[in-house]
Amino acid sequence: MISFKKIIAALLASAITALSCTAVVFAENDTSSEDNTVYRYSPNWINYSGYSFSMKAGTHVFLPVQLSDTEQADFSFLKLTMTSTSEEIVIDKTTHKIYKSLNSELYNDSFEVTAAETSIAGKYPVTLTIESYDNNKTLIATQNMNFSMEVTSELDPSGLTIVSCKQSKDVLKPGDSFNLVVTLKNTSGIDIKDAEVELTDMEQAKFVLDKGFTKQYVNIPNGKTGTVTFPMIAQKGIQYLRETIGLKLTYTLDKDKPSLKRETNTSVILTCQPDAEKIAESFGAHDLTMTSYAASSDSIKDGTKFSLTVEIKNNSNNDMSSARSWIQRFQYKSR
Repeated sequence: MISFKKIIAALLASAITALSCTAVVFAENDTSSEDNTVYRYSPNWINYSGYSFSMKAGTHVFLPVQLSDTEQADFSFLKLTMTSTSEEIVIDKTTHKIYKSLNSELYNDSFEVTAAETSIAGKYPVTLTIESYDNNKTLIATQNMNFSMEVTSELDPSGLTIVSCKQSKDVLKPGDSFNLVVTLKNTSGIDIKDAEVELTDMEQAKFVLDKGFTKQYVNIPNGKTGTVTFPMIAQKGIQYLRETIGLKLTYTLDKDKPSLKRETNTSVILTCQPDAEKIAESFGAHDLTMTSYAASSDSIKDGTKFSLTVEIKNNSNNDMSSARSWIQRFQYKSR
């Protein structure tokens, strides 16, 4: 027969064993430890500070990207994509993949970035997108880094100018053959090809081409001058001592960039001798002419003030007073 004391002892032993088992199970199921925390975001780009990187037009650089993964984020691989909305910035192999390495906290990569040779000085937007994927190739996190690439350049898109327009004869009479010689100077910082010079608003009753076309093309190396010659014949329709012909210059530093196209319109004043019966009515035409103009600065940046000085010549035999000049055609370009 079992004694009462033995029964009590057995019950106490069973209770202690049950408590011990419960404590072990609780410890095995505890997931609150920081060592088991799952981080589901992309590593940080630690050498990114939000400021501009810089480079010179026509060169390329390797832009370093160093990622920090101190928290051991839960990803299988990263996809890095670098893009720019500007045509001035060219990025080689825009997308890279980086696979996770065990016990590694730093990941290094670089992108080859090129600034076009015809880039104009300025800051251009660039974006680095970091995407994290799990083992099933499912996107689990994304972050975008926006910064700017500053390009330094000495190019001047308006650097091709008309230096002079000269007639080969001092005075043109009806029936005279002559050459109209247009001289251009290139200070754009780059060789210019196929600059187009066109005669416009030419009245056939006054002047006609002796040969050739109203449009001619010329290549001008940087820092050099070039000329275009139009062989012409003066006609009986000449009415004034000074007649005009329109002249248009069109060119670009890069045919693939519409933003670099430039156009200049001006008038060529020709000194003429009309027939005797027309001389009386010719006085007064083009008595005042603009001989030159200049800006107060060779390089005018956006938002800066400048002065435009115009030189006017009195071609008549009389003194002129109260002459007035104004800008007839003004082109505004929004920022």
